[in-house]
Amino acid sequence: MRNVRAAHSLYRFFLPILLLTLSEATMAQELPAHYAESVMIHSLSEDGGEDVSLRLARFPAKGVAHVWLHVANEHGAWSLVDESFELTHVDATAVRDDAVEFSAESGAQWLRFEATRRNSGRLEGRVTGELLVASTRHPREERGTVALAIDIDFEARSAGYRSPTNRWEMTGRLTGTLDMAGNAFEFDHHYGKWHEQTGPRARFAPAFTYLNVQNEQLALLAIGYADGAAGYAQFGQQTIGVSALTIDPPGSEERKFSVLLEDGRKIEGRSRMVQQWSVPIEGKRRPGSSVIVDSNYATLWGTLNDWDPDT
Repeated sequence: MRNVRAAHSLYRFFLPILLLTLSEATMAQELPAHYAESVMIHSLSEDGGEDVSLRLARFPAKGVAHVWLHVANEHGAWSLVDESFELTHVDATAVRDDAVEFSAESGAQWLRFEATRRNSGRLEGRVTGELLVASTRHPREERGTVALAIDIDFEARSAGYRSPTNRWEMTGRLTGTLDMAGNAFEFDHHYGKWHEQTGPRARFAPAFTYLNVQNEQLALLAIGYADGAAGYAQFGQQTIGVSALTIDPPGSEERKFSVLLEDGRKIEGRSRMVQQWSVPIEGKRRPGSSVIVDSNYATLWGTLNDWDPDT
């Protein structure tokens, strides 16, 4: 395992001051109200027994950041929801640059997402940090007591999908080491993702169902809302928009679904929950799960989450 603590000390000493930029056309302009940044990784082993999910949300106007983490393997499950992080740089991250860092810290805790080759079509990412987590799948908003050292690499399978609303989804391979209080857990997951989203966000989100699954041939993101659906299906270099999502309501470990694409094709199947957790959001709890899907496009791996702020 790399010497994460030594690397962090050098990073903090030589930390660059990044330029505020949303795009080349908006450099030096004031950030929009409620501007936020979210970057995350997720991966699942082929048998569903190993699950890694980590998200950093940055709020430059407030100078704060939130961290969500879920880890599960044969030894147990750990989570973290901690809103006490502060930004290591208070400007917006320069997301149009070829190499960027998203980072935050809270006392002895720190977390850094690095991404290079962003404009090459094959992003390379690295996530390092030291967090304090809890032995639970349903964390409260507080730091835990179990020390976790993080060292994870991401290699994108393709350029992924960039939406007009500054959402960027890439699938690929995650490899790394999670050292839980001196007990190292190494993993190599072929079915992983790197996700970024930037822009105004006054609330977490309106009600949705979020299905994000993949295999070697297909990457599917289907988000169902009360008034429609959004997302894409990516077959190699071909990307087709999502027209509709029909899915069984939450509450069962298996849920049947059908996704209608804009070209008339359907992706249909049944998801099977293999990992489950929840996070506190706006006074409620949002359930989430990692799933394995049997579909008409073979087996798929990923996540299925539901959120309804009005219930």
